[in-house]
Amino acid sequence: SSGINAEYGRLLFSELKGARGPLIDLGSGDGRVVIAAAKQGFTAHGIELNIWLVLYSRLRSLLAGTSSRTKFYRADLWKTDLSQYNSIIVFGGESMMSDLSVKLKKETTPQTDIISSRFPLDPEVWDTHSMIEDGHNPLWRYKQDTD
Repeated sequence: SSGINAEYGRLLFSELKGARGPLIDLGSGDGRVVIAAAKQGFTAHGIELNIWLVLYSRLRSLLAGTSSRTKFYRADLWKTDLSQYNSIIVFGGESMMSDLSVKLKKETTPQTDIISSRFPLDPEVWDTHSMIEDGHNPLWRYKQDTD
């Protein structure tokens, strides 16, 4: 996930207050969201297609002292089972959101927190639980209905 600045991190983790790990960042880029989550006490995983970013993230986490609570994988999002995660961070492109919305609906429970940055999930599939607008990085939060 490209520029997570301090403000974005604060907003993201205020939305996840009280959530418990494990957390996954889908498209974890240079690892900064995963590392920030580990510093907040989460067990945090990142998946990323670019192997160089995966390796860089591992090194970065080692240097940040968070490697015992982080894992970075080169993995295909579509082949990754998301059901083991309690918190899911999405930093996806607009074109993937519809398919991802369906995948998330199948693989999550009412206990799962989903935060989407940049683009919302498909409103046909998900009702927005809450939204925060901070100018550059709107965040949408989703939870499955319990009924």
